Amino acid sequence: MSNKERFRRNIQETQTYITDPAGPVEFGDLTRWNAAAGGATRLAAAGNAAEFLGVAEGSVPVTSNIDNVVGLEDLLTVRHEGVFEFKTSAADAAIIHGDKLTIGADNQTVLKTAIDAEVVAFANIPRSLVVVVGGPGVEIEIEIRRNFPNADLA
Repeated sequence: MSNKERFRRNIQETQTYITDPAGPVEFGDLTRWNAAAGGATRLAAAGNAAEFLGVAEGSVPVTSNIDNVVGLEDLLTVRHEGVFEFKTSAADAAIIHGDKLTIGADNQTVLKTAIDAEVVAFANIPRSLVVVVGGPGVEIEIEIRRNFPNADLA
């Protein structure tokens, strides 16, 4: 899944960040700002939603296929706003348009949440579907709005 183009609609809201050297970020991962390390990294847990940045538009570190050198690039471009396609969690029996979402089992999976502090996106379900049952192989469109967590939840 790491090479799948997740971005669904063209809203030009990107920014490039220095990355946290502690761990890799894959293309399409949910990302956060790690203030302690001074860089962007994977979201990793719903409890980190207050530091949420957006969806990674590249992978870090970049590895050369010529000489196997790791760490050729320590910058990561992140898209802050837009509609993306993500995997769903089997725990979600019914996802409807506008449901609050947080990180699921991995950085490319979303899960419904009732906890506002964990929200990173909203479900963007087409009218023709009405309800989506989450699970393996089921993907949905999610909408990320700039500056989460924000007043959209109030």
